[in-house]
Amino acid sequence: MNKEYIFVYGSLQRAFKDKNEYTRLFHQKCTWLYDAKVKGSLYWVDWYPGLVLTGDTDVLGEVYTIDHPDIMVALDAYENAIAYSDWKEGDESVYDYRRTIITLDNQSIWVYEYMKEVSQLQPIPDGNYRKAVYGLE
Repeated sequence: MNKEYIFVYGSLQRAFKDKNEYTRLFHQKCTWLYDAKVKGSLYWVDWYPGLVLTGDTDVLGEVYTIDHPDIMVALDAYENAIAYSDWKEGDESVYDYRRTIITLDNQSIWVYEYMKEVSQLQPIPDGNYRKAVYGLE
């Protein structure tokens, strides 16, 4: 079976692993590999961020191996997300995020992309959610 990977940039990062039942479950079923950056724009949605895959900011996050693929159902629920392959026009009115594939370090990696309008949201200008919340680099 091929390994699957995920890039996380918000509350699923190691700094927040004990935040709630979903973050704890994520860290039981996925293994941290390395810190990484993707190009995009990061916004405050609420107490958590949303990534839009347009923009030139280095959005900081972490890459994990998905050890138990069944975790994706729970993560989709946590993120109020739909898989990109199931997405159709208009789903942005129902779902907050879509789970899509990006290429990072020559690997196909899942990421949750924010789908709602961002014009009224406050940006996280340096793309670093850990730093914005805890002052961590």
